[in-house]
Amino acid sequence: MSSALTQIAALLIDATCGVLVYLSLLRFLMQWRRTSFYNPLGTFVLTLTEWAVRPIRRIIPASRGMDWATLIVALVTEMVIVLARSHLHLIGPLSDLSPLAWVGVSVVWLARDLLGLLIFLVIVDVLMSWLNPSTPVAPVVAAVVRPFGRAIRRFVPPIGGIDLAPWVLVVLLDIGIIALGQLALVLRQTL
Repeated sequence: MSSALTQIAALLIDATCGVLVYLSLLRFLMQWRRTSFYNPLGTFVLTLTEWAVRPIRRIIPASRGMDWATLIVALVTEMVIVLARSHLHLIGPLSDLSPLAWVGVSVVWLARDLLGLLIFLVIVDVLMSWLNPSTPVAPVVAAVVRPFGRAIRRFVPPIGGIDLAPWVLVVLLDIGIIALGQLALVLRQTL
């Protein structure tokens, strides 16, 4: 397949499967933080993920406040992405990967996507707090993100009235993404 067609195929995979991964992760975080789904963002997330989550929830119900079905949808979708990217030779042939490595790389990529989603949500939270804190989406994003910021504020209090916790959180999440990228490479080579 030509380079341009490979890039287009990768874009289509990321645009379809990747969106389902991120929406499933957002739904998982919203349910974990017990945020309301009676808002535009919650309705959007539920509408676009319910078709995939509902059948799995019949088999694997939520427990201890964790919506495992939503997390499994995200993981299976991530496994499809790894398989498709491997088939396109964007990450090397899957035949070189054992099934354990395939699952391991998918789990690591899912964790990396979760950290990326959190970075995005931190940036959205900061921008909404400056520009329009009364938007219906602001409390939802804040409920997901701000507990992480509170933990950081114990070590990095606001300086001169400026809260540096979101910046520190983004840096720590970026470090996590780099570490997970290296872990994915190690898994590919050792399993």
